[in-house]
Parts: sequence; structure tokens; C-alpha cells
Amino acid sequence: MTTLRPYQARAVADAALRLDTPGMDRVCLVAPTGSGKTVMARAIVERRGRTWLAVAHRDELVTQLR
Repeated sequence: MTTLRPYQARAVADAALRLDTPGMDRVCLVAPTGSGKTVMARAIVERRGRTWLAVAHRDELVTQLR
């Protein structure tokens, strides 16, 4: 896993906190272009220890998820 930038780490921590709330199983992450949404999504899933499937229309996005 890559090292997250401070704003990315805060977003991942906030999403994880919300997902730990009973009854919450989805999160919507909104961030500007170039902020690393794909990297943050991967960090959220890794932190939860879940299996997931990502479908992307760009090879670059798939590469970032590995």
C-alpha cells in the first residue's frame, strides 16, 4: 500500500468511522480531480479487510488498484 497524503488519510479515517456505524455499509467519497480517489478507495477497502471488485474504463485506474 502506498503512503497516503494527510488529506487522504483523513478522508479514509472518516469513511472508516462512518462504516463502523451500525447499519452503514456504503460510503460516497467526493474529491477533486487528481486528489487520489482511487488510492483512497483502495485504502478504505484494505482497512475493512473486505473482498471487492472494481471495474474501470481506464488501465491507469486498474493499475492504481493493485
